[in-house]
Amino acid sequence: MSTTTDNPAAARVTSPPFPGVAVAAAMLLLLAGFQTLRAFLPSVIWYLGDSLSVPLLVLTALAVFASGLLVPLLRRFTSALTLFSLAGFVLIGARVVLQFSGSAPIDLVASSLGVASLMVILTTLVNGLPLQKADNGSDSRGRVSLVALSLGLALLADTAIRIGLGNYDLVWHRDPGSTVIVVVVALAALTLVTHNWTSVHKILPALNEAKVPGARSSLIAESAPTSAYGAASIGLTLMAVLTAAANQQAIGVAANPASAAIEGSAIEIPWLSGLVAVLGPAVGLGLGLWGTTRGRRPARWFSIVSGGVAILMSGALLAGFSLWGAALPVLGASLVCAIILALRPVPRTNSLHATWPRSVAVFLGFVGYLALSLAALYDVTEAVPVAGLVAGVCAIVAALRLGEVPVGLASGSGPNALRDEAGRFGLTGRVVVASITLVAVAVTCVGAIAYAPPSLPPARDHSSSTTTHTSSEPAQITVMTLNLHQGLDANTHVNLGGLVDLVRTQDPDILAVQEVNRGRANNGYNDVLAVLAAELDLPFLYGTNSPDGLYGNALLSRLPVTDWEYHHFDASSGERRGMLEATLSVAGTAEGPSTDLTVLVTHLDHVSGDDNVRGAQLDELNAIWDGRAPAILLGDFNTTPESPELAALGERGWTDALAQYGDPTATTFWGAPGGSEPESRLDYVFVTPGITVERVASVDSKASDHKPIVARVSVR
Repeated sequence: MSTTTDNPAAARVTSPPFPGVAVAAAMLLLLAGFQTLRAFLPSVIWYLGDSLSVPLLVLTALAVFASGLLVPLLRRFTSALTLFSLAGFVLIGARVVLQFSGSAPIDLVASSLGVASLMVILTTLVNGLPLQKADNGSDSRGRVSLVALSLGLALLADTAIRIGLGNYDLVWHRDPGSTVIVVVVALAALTLVTHNWTSVHKILPALNEAKVPGARSSLIAESAPTSAYGAASIGLTLMAVLTAAANQQAIGVAANPASAAIEGSAIEIPWLSGLVAVLGPAVGLGLGLWGTTRGRRPARWFSIVSGGVAILMSGALLAGFSLWGAALPVLGASLVCAIILALRPVPRTNSLHATWPRSVAVFLGFVGYLALSLAALYDVTEAVPVAGLVAGVCAIVAALRLGEVPVGLASGSGPNALRDEAGRFGLTGRVVVASITLVAVAVTCVGAIAYAPPSLPPARDHSSSTTTHTSSEPAQITVMTLNLHQGLDANTHVNLGGLVDLVRTQDPDILAVQEVNRGRANNGYNDVLAVLAAELDLPFLYGTNSPDGLYGNALLSRLPVTDWEYHHFDASSGERRGMLEATLSVAGTAEGPSTDLTVLVTHLDHVSGDDNVRGAQLDELNAIWDGRAPAILLGDFNTTPESPELAALGERGWTDALAQYGDPTATTFWGAPGGSEPESRLDYVFVTPGITVERVASVDSKASDHKPIVARVSVR
């Protein structure tokens, strides 16, 4: 066969570099895409939720996910590489806009464009992409598909960043350091995408001019397409791994150090849950790449085993076994391993009709992502194992359908010939992947340690002289109650920084919070409680109202805790509600010992009319309280001061602090967007005899859709 040196024009074609540029470009684009995806659902749910019904919200999201279905049509007018590059430019632009945006409408537009671009990129990748060839070897061992490698690395890096930041997504960080990082990574991604595009297009004219047989196939590689079943597992794997990481971080060993401290069991490794959460994708990436290097036939069986493990763990969770702590990392590892193997190359055909099955498969995988993410919001705890189960089945079917085709080998020059897969996964690739894995684990450890919730101070001995302060006056403390709106501000924009600043300004000793979202899809998988506790150095007690453990009420306190318990109300209109009961130790005076202060935190039902159960819930609350004094009751009662259920509280000895000692006309709820609900008073601080209210006020702040009530009280 002739070489490129036989012709002066061909001689101008230089030997291309290892196609790590394409892998890095795809990885950074997918990383930006994952962050944009997590901004997309909150924007749709919260900003459009007041004007669109649930079916229309779902259709809106599906329309954006369907953008990838345009790829087969657009391929008739332009090349796959051009589509990939243009979508990459749009995605990076949208990601940068999100970093600087403080507006819900801008979030919605930018995240929609970003997710649409992500779908185009993924669909293009699974259908194959022209790249520069690293070598012309024919050994299929050690070759890995571009989409599998970039997807695995992106998922690993993304998990490490999220856990390293305390489950507070980088897309919502507004500090200068985060912004600089995002801009630098965006510029790097744009540079790599541009280089990848120009390098191929610089070679093409010389090859066309050279007209040397075999020159194109020796310098231009095709990132081979993948199985449609592997493509279908992408969205499902993302849903399972992202949600599993949030669960692992929120309900793992570091989730509630306060309870462990009360029970006397010290937590030796507070960052363990964060580390375990990222080890799943890390182990899965390593196993998947190792399986790929074993060749086609061993890889097929390795894919079946990893998919089988995912199915086994998912089945165990569906069967009701309490395996969350152990199952989630194993599930994450097996799914990442399975998807890398399921995305192995398959024979290429030049027919554009062949792109439709894979394009539809990617779309259907994200339909599953959307359906299961929304199902989890309605307390369907089976969402994660169902995603793992279906993804595992897809991986096994993809492996079985590989057949005996020697993928990765050149086989002639006809229109249906197999092209050499881009780049051997050799020593350089292994070093890069190992380095990224080690950095990811290190980032996770450092971040998880930094964001580990602080431990409560030890309970005081009432008989000890060290429990008193020198003044003869009663101890004064600042209490605060705030509905967190799941981490969104009054403009339906995720803004955990605003919540932190608000609480830091008021500097409470006791902070009662409701609507605590610890990492669900509707707030971008952000653990609001962990961020507040770490940033404010406030230990917390947390009680969940949801089966997944990610939604409930919490109490953050500087005072020692001697006892606490979480109670669920029997009365309900559909959504489970509860009350957190804690006994805190307040320093005594120079003339007496410390005092036990009972603190109750609740969020009552929101339904009015014939289905109003708030009165019944307050009856249950009062029965648990049983008249102990001094006591403070804080929370969102979802009703106005003139309601009969609140009048009954007064008969039991509770005093509305704001109405009695502050401004009785003050409001605490900004009202719903669009005016569907007026500004009103829904939040309360009630006190019993033994507590003197020095001052109390509602604070005008739009860090949430509720205003906080802050009271300075003396405890006798």
